Amino acid sequence: MTRRVIPVAIVAALVGAGLAGAAPGVAFKVKAGRGAGVPAVEAAAVWVPNTGAGTVVRVDPRARRVVKTIKLGAPARGPGYLDAAVAAGGSVWVSRDAAGEIDRIDPRTNRLAARIKVDARPGGLTSGGGYVWAFHFLGGQVTRIDVHSGEKKVFTVPGASGTGIAYLGNALWLLTSGPSSLLELDPETGAVLAKVPVTPRGTPKHAIVESWWVAPGGGSLWVLNANWDRVTRVDPATASVVATIPVPVEVPFGVVFYRGAAWVAGAGVVVRVDPATNKPGRRIALDPHSLPVFTQVAAGPAGLWATDYDTGMLYRLRVS
Repeated sequence: MTRRVIPVAIVAALVGAGLAGAAPGVAFKVKAGRGAGVPAVEAAAVWVPNTGAGTVVRVDPRARRVVKTIKLGAPARGPGYLDAAVAAGGSVWVSRDAAGEIDRIDPRTNRLAARIKVDARPGGLTSGGGYVWAFHFLGGQVTRIDVHSGEKKVFTVPGASGTGIAYLGNALWLLTSGPSSLLELDPETGAVLAKVPVTPRGTPKHAIVESWWVAPGGGSLWVLNANWDRVTRVDPATASVVATIPVPVEVPFGVVFYRGAAWVAGAGVVVRVDPATNKPGRRIALDPHSLPVFTQVAAGPAGLWATDYDTGMLYRLRVS
């Protein structure tokens, strides 16, 4: 029998893509910048907003390095601010938490193309229906921006205290705190169509923010109960809670759905949650010195990535 030899270059490519059967872990890391926020993941670039530097960097996932730094404005002064990015409509959009604006980057020229002033504390972004959507941290506003014209519209949701936003199907979902609820909003009017309470039972372990971030995927919405170290899974079709899942993550602050599973990040670790069992798997360690907030995770054509706000690192995760 002739033994088939696979070239080393092919093996390396498979490992980098997470296809060679290796255990989940960190494939490589890149220094992104101070206060690395929520990245936008495209096929040929990963865009990382740096909250503490007032920049966004373009990372080449093949070269494994920063290839462009774009200055957006003054850095955030003081702790508690987090910038976020999303790719939509051929542009990269960055919510600048402390600056009260959403910036549009042209990836063809690597330049700032538009600066859109919005209400205070644009806390995070999602895209869908031809728009980019922003919630405003602990506020009742939702900002909608047309990805082609840049036209802005603001909805006010009475009593809302925004901590996350997601677009699924033709519906917009706003996560709100105090008490924690997931609100289905009409994308045209901002009217509340459904309300799902997502506060877990029991005594919270922390006192930071009771709910934070929501991600669509696998026919569900995945909500982080940061103070309980849990994830609430919601069925959007019935507007009901499917499961409340304890996770081995201290103050979970990032979640995304990728390759048939939810990935939860916090305090320098990332954990896979299996939708078939609603149970977490093994942890992927990023940095043991990370603080319990602002570890984030994002996914796209270039794979699964995590950012560590405290170390300023971007991690490419290897998943099975």
